[in-house]
Amino acid sequence: MEKVIRQYQNTLAKFKEQKAEIHRLWNIDEESAQLLFMLVLIRQAKYIVEIGTSNGYSTFWLASAALRTQGKVHTIEVDDSRYELAKQNLVELPNIIQYHARAEDILASFETGIDFLFIDAGKPGYIDYLRSLEDKLAPHAVVVADNICSHPETTGTYRNYIESSPAYISMVHDINAGLQIAYYQG
Repeated sequence: MEKVIRQYQNTLAKFKEQKAEIHRLWNIDEESAQLLFMLVLIRQAKYIVEIGTSNGYSTFWLASAALRTQGKVHTIEVDDSRYELAKQNLVELPNIIQYHARAEDILASFETGIDFLFIDAGKPGYIDYLRSLEDKLAPHAVVVADNICSHPETTGTYRNYIESSPAYISMVHDINAGLQIAYYQG
């Protein structure tokens, strides 16, 4: 991990500065970001979808790992200013495809074979995002959702679905806002 941090120290410093200055950025914490990086590597993910780019912090970590797996990150952001900021922040990484749209408007256009899905957008929409992509998940896909512990009133339906579905084996990692990490048995 230290190699990545050294290699991209200026980019990471920029993310930190933006987070301190702009209060409408909803970035995951550093430990969660590094966990995403490791999960992408372990899964050897090549087709990664992220719902909720914000300024691109989590996208950066997903794409940095995907460079090592020859993967691409498809990331969706609805907010104009956050989309533009992410575009500027992620210019160093050639394996990112950004979409400026509402997730629910474009998820149907994604191809099958998604082997890593990260959800960190409008919390009440988590279950709909998953259901829109579920038939596009590759067997053995990893599905991660942020804010599972911090927003139980809006992520509860999603969490209950994952935990009760025979298609998933999951755990909740009570780190910062809480990550639910699920293995899709396909």
